[in-house]
Amino acid sequence: MSDLILELFSEEIPAKMQLKAVKFVEEKFTEKLQKLGLNIKPEVYITPRRLVLTTKGIPKTIKSEAQSIRGPRVSAGDKAAAGFLRKCGLDSLDKLQKKAISGEEYYFFEQEAKESSIERDLTSELNGLVKDIAKFWPKTMRWSNYDIRWVRPLSNILCLLDDKVLAVEYGHLKANNKTKGHRFLGSGKEFVVNGLADYLDKLAKESVVLDQNERNKLIREELDKICTAKKLSINEDPALLDEVTGLVEYPVVLLGEINNEFMKLPEEVLITTLKNHQKYFCVRNSVGKLAPYFVFVSNNNTKKNEVVIEGNQRVLRARLEDAKFFYADDLKVKLADRVEDLEKIVFHKDIGTLREKSANDAVLAKFISVWVPNAHLVDIEVAATIAKADLTTEMVGEFPELQGVMGYYYALAEGLAADISRAVKNHYLPQGMKDNCPEEATSVSVALADKINSLVSLMLIGEKPTGSKDPYALRRAAIGVIRIILHNKLNIPLKLVIEKSLNNFPKLLKASKKYYPEINPKEFKKFIELEILEFIIDRFKILLKEDKIPHDIINAVFDSGELDDIQKIHEKSHFINDIIKTEQGQKILESYRRASRIYEKAEQEDGVSYFKRPHLLALKHESEKKLFSVYKDIKSELPGLLKNDDYAEAFHKIAEFVDPIDEFFEQVVVNDNDSSLRQNRLKLLASLCKTVNTLANFSKIEKTSN
Repeated sequence: MSDLILELFSEEIPAKMQLKAVKFVEEKFTEKLQKLGLNIKPEVYITPRRLVLTTKGIPKTIKSEAQSIRGPRVSAGDKAAAGFLRKCGLDSLDKLQKKAISGEEYYFFEQEAKESSIERDLTSELNGLVKDIAKFWPKTMRWSNYDIRWVRPLSNILCLLDDKVLAVEYGHLKANNKTKGHRFLGSGKEFVVNGLADYLDKLAKESVVLDQNERNKLIREELDKICTAKKLSINEDPALLDEVTGLVEYPVVLLGEINNEFMKLPEEVLITTLKNHQKYFCVRNSVGKLAPYFVFVSNNNTKKNEVVIEGNQRVLRARLEDAKFFYADDLKVKLADRVEDLEKIVFHKDIGTLREKSANDAVLAKFISVWVPNAHLVDIEVAATIAKADLTTEMVGEFPELQGVMGYYYALAEGLAADISRAVKNHYLPQGMKDNCPEEATSVSVALADKINSLVSLMLIGEKPTGSKDPYALRRAAIGVIRIILHNKLNIPLKLVIEKSLNNFPKLLKASKKYYPEINPKEFKKFIELEILEFIIDRFKILLKEDKIPHDIINAVFDSGELDDIQKIHEKSHFINDIIKTEQGQKILESYRRASRIYEKAEQEDGVSYFKRPHLLALKHESEKKLFSVYKDIKSELPGLLKNDDYAEAFHKIAEFVDPIDEFFEQVVVNDNDSSLRQNRLKLLASLCKTVNTLANFSKIEKTSN
């Protein structure tokens, strides 16, 4: 058995691309090994300067089993036979056999079992792998006059099977048995590698911790050790830990201090400056507040680490001085006075400025507040009007990720009410599936208005996402709307809200022909209203599926007439999914199916709809009169129960038809020879099923639904 090593040595690979590259190479090379008949798991390592693939236990030879390969018919002619010869790597028909199958002669190649060296096939697969990796990088670059691309300039390829160099090539680069160690702590010279064990040993001596998981663990342990000594705790950030792991080949963890004058800055400003700009870890004291220290990871270990610490403190101080200046300067202008400056920021060239959007958001937020408990119109209008104002501040200009957050602090500083201030920060929420949702009435109203107006205005100009492309994050906005509604259990009529939002954009409605030339302008408003609603509902269906609601239950609920009350649909979907599994649920489903099968079959045969009012006087048998009475009772009481969202009672009411309908089928022949009797009975069954469908369309529920 042999050991394989492939090292692709380059300039520093961006840390955020590294772990995805590891996964890609693992999966891709596993596939290539399987093609060779090898069920071996490769190991993939990555550092800033090298992507390394190692595989142990590779056999020196690969065996192919004997097989009989059928070719074309003998009667197919010389061209077909010549093509088969080429496919088999042969040069003469004498090496083929002829066999009769169903009276027709075919050429066959009897390939014997053979054993061959793995080197050629493995080299071919590795060459393919290098090209696959080159295409994988999301961004690549060219350098010098070389006609190849890589994430950063690639300078060397090391590839060995045991101690033998494999002929792997990429552009001008040919594989060899040499590499280099750590940029600063290594010898700086190339060294020869004689196999995998030698490679790992020499890299360790050259101060390279190759395994990214080991580096990650080392950093985590040193972070904990430093914090324990100072009675501090790390501000947990797994993504930052992964990123820092990808910045170093030999991690050295050091502690620096922050001047107390900067600790007066908002916490988010400190965290953003340290994390995003410097890749530093923040630390907290025993009561959970940010402490005046930071921890960073160096890629060098010197005898004068205090000099390294001082240098990092100096760089950080300059950053925080800027932040301190921006904060103080921004506080000189009130948010309300900044609203006019939003006229200079374009939301979309075909829609308007952020000032116009803020005004529209205020109108819609007040409209939405009707369905939001404890909402105050004045607070909502103020919050919606100033929600985007911090985009004009110097702080947000420097740290865009702090939009909303800085508005919150500026609003508090100028004495605005706490709920208004929080709405400025929270109206961007949620920004992801795991993000928190706003809960206060002002925040909820403004957040919904912001997202719905964005959806409506952008879809009015034809910016609906296509495939994987969603440049304006409309899917995220739709999911945000749904999550806010569900989190706060709001019964908001989306169709009505969308219509209200559409009325805020009269110019875009009139210009429909520009963006939707195929739609009749007279029908456009109805079309786009339904288009937007369906877009949100489609996202909602995805969320329901992720919530373990089967597709047939979802279809049944949506087909019952519910369309735009997200909260009702959510509650009903969960209720139906649970109740249909019960013994009573299964009985209702079976009785319903029996009734629907009969009248639907009759409709197909007769070419008419039997969903018409059955007549009591036309009923003859006692069992059908009893069923009619139950039907009238259900039809009378069900709407009120559904209006009050009393799904349990509605279900029990529907269950009342099970025994009478079973009795009806036992004692009555639906397809009676008397056509008037037959039609009336079919009308009764159709009307009963249609009434039941107002809870959920049971015809959509599959028999095997769990």
